[in-house]
Amino acid sequence: MVFLDDKFLFDNISSESMNIKLVTLGDDDILNEYGLPYEEAIKSDNTFNKNPCYSEDETTIEPITLQFCLCSEHGEAYEWDDYTLENICNWFWQREFKPFISF
Repeated sequence: MVFLDDKFLFDNISSESMNIKLVTLGDDDILNEYGLPYEEAIKSDNTFNKNPCYSEDETTIEPITLQFCLCSEHGEAYEWDDYTLENICNWFWQREFKPFISF
Protein backbone atom coordinates (compact mmCIF):
# COMPACT_ATOMS: atom_id res chain seq x y z
CA MET A 1 0.00 0.00 0.00
CA VAL A 2 1.44 3.38 -0.96
CA PHE A 3 0.07 6.91 -0.54
CA LEU A 4 2.13 9.11 -2.84
CA ASP A 5 -0.58 11.39 -4.18
CA ASP A 6 -2.21 14.34 -2.47
CA LYS A 7 -5.65 13.30 -3.75
CA PHE A 8 -7.89 10.62 -2.26
CA LEU A 9 -11.46 9.35 -2.00
CA PHE A 10 -13.29 8.79 1.27
CA ASP A 11 -16.92 7.67 1.42
CA ASN A 12 -17.02 8.10 -2.39
CA ILE A 13 -16.25 11.83 -2.01
CA SER A 14 -13.07 13.21 -3.53
CA SER A 15 -10.65 15.31 -1.55
CA GLU A 16 -10.69 17.80 -4.44
CA SER A 17 -14.39 18.46 -3.95
CA MET A 18 -13.70 19.16 -0.25
CA ASN A 19 -10.70 21.40 -1.11
CA ILE A 20 -8.20 19.45 0.97
CA LYS A 21 -4.95 17.70 0.11
CA LEU A 22 -2.93 15.04 1.88
CA VAL A 23 0.40 16.58 2.94
CA THR A 24 3.64 15.73 4.71
CA LEU A 25 4.88 18.12 7.38
CA GLY A 26 8.44 18.36 8.65
CA ASP A 27 9.52 18.33 12.28
CA ASP A 28 9.05 22.10 12.33
CA ASP A 29 5.41 21.77 11.14
CA ILE A 30 6.27 23.35 7.81
CA LEU A 31 4.71 21.83 4.69
CA ASN A 32 7.35 19.63 3.04
CA GLU A 33 5.37 18.18 0.16
CA TYR A 34 1.96 17.14 -1.05
CA GLY A 35 1.21 13.46 -0.60
CA LEU A 36 2.41 10.98 2.01
CA PRO A 37 5.40 8.73 1.27
CA TYR A 38 4.08 5.63 3.06
CA GLU A 39 4.64 2.01 2.07
CA GLU A 40 3.45 -1.28 3.48
CA ALA A 41 5.21 -4.54 2.67
CA ILE A 42 3.32 -7.31 0.88
CA LYS A 43 4.47 -10.81 -0.03
CA SER A 44 3.96 -12.70 -3.26
CA ASP A 45 3.18 -16.41 -3.57
CA ASN A 46 3.46 -17.96 -7.07
CA THR A 47 2.48 -21.54 -6.14
CA PHE A 48 -1.15 -21.27 -7.29
CA ASN A 49 -0.96 -22.29 -10.99
CA LYS A 50 1.92 -19.84 -11.43
CA ASN A 51 -0.45 -16.94 -10.75
CA PRO A 52 0.88 -14.57 -8.11
CA CYS A 53 -1.18 -14.14 -4.97
CA TYR A 54 -0.38 -11.07 -2.89
CA SER A 55 -0.98 -10.73 0.83
CA GLU A 56 0.14 -8.53 3.68
CA ASP A 57 3.49 -9.30 5.22
CA GLU A 58 3.39 -10.56 8.80
CA THR A 59 5.13 -7.48 10.17
CA THR A 60 3.65 -5.18 12.77
CA ILE A 61 1.87 -2.29 11.12
CA GLU A 62 2.53 1.11 12.61
CA PRO A 63 -0.30 3.65 12.89
CA ILE A 64 -0.41 6.29 10.17
CA THR A 65 -1.09 9.93 10.94
CA LEU A 66 -2.70 11.75 8.04
CA GLN A 67 -2.26 15.48 7.73
CA PHE A 68 -4.35 17.69 5.50
CA CYS A 69 -4.04 21.13 3.96
CA LEU A 70 -7.07 23.23 3.06
CA CYS A 71 -6.39 24.79 -0.33
CA SER A 72 -7.84 26.53 -3.35
CA GLU A 73 -8.20 24.99 -6.80
CA HIS A 74 -4.71 26.29 -7.62
CA GLY A 75 -3.09 24.64 -4.58
CA GLU A 76 -2.76 27.78 -2.46
CA ALA A 77 -3.19 26.92 1.22
CA TYR A 78 -5.58 28.97 3.31
CA GLU A 79 -6.74 29.10 6.90
CA TRP A 80 -9.45 26.80 8.23
CA ASP A 81 -12.66 28.45 9.40
CA ASP A 82 -15.16 26.88 11.82
CA TYR A 83 -17.68 26.03 9.08
CA THR A 84 -15.08 24.24 6.93
CA LEU A 85 -13.61 22.38 9.90
CA GLU A 86 -17.06 21.13 10.94
CA ASN A 87 -17.84 20.09 7.35
CA ILE A 88 -14.58 18.11 7.02
CA CYS A 89 -15.03 16.48 10.46
CA ASN A 90 -18.56 15.38 9.58
CA TRP A 91 -17.20 13.84 6.37
CA PHE A 92 -14.50 11.84 8.20
CA TRP A 93 -16.45 10.72 11.29
CA GLN A 94 -18.63 7.83 10.14
CA ARG A 95 -20.51 5.16 12.09
CA GLU A 96 -19.49 2.45 9.62
CA PHE A 97 -16.16 1.65 8.00
CA LYS A 98 -15.52 3.63 4.83
CA PRO A 99 -12.48 2.91 2.64
CA PHE A 100 -9.79 5.55 2.25
CA ILE A 101 -8.58 5.29 -1.34
CA SER A 102 -5.41 7.08 -2.41
CA PHE A 103 -5.11 8.00 -6.07
